[in-house]
Amino acid sequence: LKKIAIAIKEENILSFFQPIINNKTLKCEKFESLVRLKENDKIYSPFFFLDIAKKAGLYPDISKIVLKQSIECVKNCNVSVNINFSPYDMTNNQ
Repeated sequence: LKKIAIAIKEENILSFFQPIINNKTLKCEKFESLVRLKENDKIYSPFFFLDIAKKAGLYPDISKIVLKQSIECVKNCNVSVNINFSPYDMTNNQ
């Protein structure tokens, strides 16, 4: 839990952008934003931190970071980005 809070504070919650390829044309059509946590030189998938963040009330902070980083990607790179938000994200007022 402490590592997650530190990662949020130190801006070490990162969005990795995975290309989504059209199977017919084999061209990249858009990207999917995938959240990761960076600690020192290690990168952790959400499997290792997202459920803990939800239970501790830190999940909305992570969602905001992913949204902000994804918007920056769209603005700077002029690409479409998909974000996997949960129903909780859509109804949370934080």
